[in-house]
Amino acid sequence: MKISTQNSKKNLIKFKSFIGAFLMSAVLIPNTAISQSSPAPINLGTAANYVVLAKSGISTTGTTAITGHIGVSPNNSTSITGFGLILHSSGRFATSSLLNGQAYAADYAPSTPSLLTTAVSDMQTAYTEAAGRPADYNELHAGNLTGQTLSTGVYKWTNTVSIDAGGVTISGSSTDVWIFEIADNLTVANGAIVTLSGGAKASNIFWQVAGQTTLGTTSQFKGNVLCQTLIDMQNGSSIDGRVLAQTAVTLNATSISNSGLSALGSSTQLALASCGTTGFLRSSYIYATPIEGAGNYKFTFSNGQTFTTGNYKPQMLLNNISGLQYGQTYGVTVQAQIGGVFTTAGAVCSITLAAFPTTQLTTLSCNATGLTPTSTIYCNAVAGATKYQFVFNGVTSYTTTNDSPRMALNSISSLQYGQTYAVTVKAYAGGVWGTVGSSCDITLTTAPTSQLTTSCGQSVTKTSIIYASRIAGGYRYRFNVTDGGTYTRSFTTGNDFPQTSLTNFPGLLDGQSYVVTVQAYVGGVWGVPGAPCSIFVGGLLRSANNEEVAVVENNNEMISQEVAQVITDEMITEEVKTAPAVEETSAVNVATKAEFRAYPNPVSKSSVLNISFNTEEIGKVILTDITGRIITEQNFNTNLNSVVEIDLADKKLDNGIYNLSIIGNKSTSQKTIVVVE
Repeated sequence: MKISTQNSKKNLIKFKSFIGAFLMSAVLIPNTAISQSSPAPINLGTAANYVVLAKSGISTTGTTAITGHIGVSPNNSTSITGFGLILHSSGRFATSSLLNGQAYAADYAPSTPSLLTTAVSDMQTAYTEAAGRPADYNELHAGNLTGQTLSTGVYKWTNTVSIDAGGVTISGSSTDVWIFEIADNLTVANGAIVTLSGGAKASNIFWQVAGQTTLGTTSQFKGNVLCQTLIDMQNGSSIDGRVLAQTAVTLNATSISNSGLSALGSSTQLALASCGTTGFLRSSYIYATPIEGAGNYKFTFSNGQTFTTGNYKPQMLLNNISGLQYGQTYGVTVQAQIGGVFTTAGAVCSITLAAFPTTQLTTLSCNATGLTPTSTIYCNAVAGATKYQFVFNGVTSYTTTNDSPRMALNSISSLQYGQTYAVTVKAYAGGVWGTVGSSCDITLTTAPTSQLTTSCGQSVTKTSIIYASRIAGGYRYRFNVTDGGTYTRSFTTGNDFPQTSLTNFPGLLDGQSYVVTVQAYVGGVWGVPGAPCSIFVGGLLRSANNEEVAVVENNNEMISQEVAQVITDEMITEEVKTAPAVEETSAVNVATKAEFRAYPNPVSKSSVLNISFNTEEIGKVILTDITGRIITEQNFNTNLNSVVEIDLADKKLDNGIYNLSIIGNKSTSQKTIVVVE
């Protein structure tokens, strides 16, 4: 068969034209890498928890701003310089005004060292993985990426890679990945910008650099830098991503952020200082990884309880979860609220609370002596405790009604003067009682005694009220009256007020002297009687100028003859009603010098009784009727010449005689008050 020579020539021309067009198309596309299928991202492991991670040190000068955590290991915290670090009370991390995050170092408290060791190992593993990925592009543009547009894929160079001031564009979708394997240095010129287009994300870009990485002044870089040596970020440079160096990182007024947090769904979890940590107290804080734009954080515990921060700070106090129990382990997840919506919770992290702390009496209370029933004892506070139980001699106990770690001894009525008690304390937190702490002794002082006060050595009537000194913790008083012969009687009060009317002692004789002793009932036992005092029933009183003043009985009270006559005849004239204060109408006032003045006296039942003091006093004013019934009582704390007022208008008093008693911290005094229409 013959082949046409002419046809052969035509076919040859067509083939040459095709080859020429193909070669021309290759020449016409010099700035764009041929599109490949996207590689899988590099697994950073726990190194992803840091935006800056180095083995030998991190230093900064100028006003650097970093969002995220930084860490150094195996070097210690002294290799983090220029940040002005402030160690947190937990000892696990430090803070800085340059950080919106925390700083971690190998010499911080557990579990930070072990977490950093893992993170550095993960960083090195990620570096090795990135360096070993099969390349889609080799030696592209001889390593000068200036002005280029790079699509997804794996790029490899055996020499230095540079990006000049013209910058470079990385173009692709939000799921595309770029891996750059560089066997030498990476140098980014001053002012150079790495631009992302088409939805490309910095979190999906990985720069594996065997030499040094230098980001020039004011340059703007994108991606995760895995560098085997130094990463040098010069004045004003910035990066959206991470700088992970196997030697050191130097910064100079640098800005580091990580938009990848938001890009990856904004999920968050407990931060390194908290995740997997044991030994927490109820007073401890736990921390989450911060999310850009988050307004609140919600912590959810495996016991079903939750806590929402109410602010942008990714932290919470464990005491905000009432059901947490000491010695227990809880799983914790965290959600961030962005734009009013909570994101999906991140990974579950466990936390373990310390064993239930014991408590005991404080140093000041333990082995204290000389206490009285009104004394207060204190125990060491336990974080999260809502109440405390104090146990005396292993039997008698008192439980507080709130979280205050203290109790007044008079809360237990059976405590006795002169006795020593062994006291243990336990705390209630998270719905359970802890165990008791060490026992401490306390000793109450020797029992004080009570005796008559203003009535001691005075002339009285058969209806007078006699008063005794008050004893701390005393809630009943026994008055014993005897003439030293056949007359002996006792009367016990029904309350804690140390007074009684002599009407409770029938058979007293006018013109007879009697001896009175008083006992106080404290802690379930009667104390010994105090010093004996004599009283004289009926007869004559001696006034201040030693004049005899007759004492008569009228309306069941001791008053002067003149006032008795006025009341007996019920002839209260207008002149008497408006007369000035009549202090000398009080028999007690005549017999002893009073520390207060009551006026007007007589006083109208619808007016105000004024009481002035000539000393500074703290105590109680008590108005009683002739039977000893308390009409009114009120506390006072007066300065010199100050006045206490008692409004009688609402007391519904009858005309007659009333006793006004002042029981102060310096003196105890009594006056008789005449009440008229």
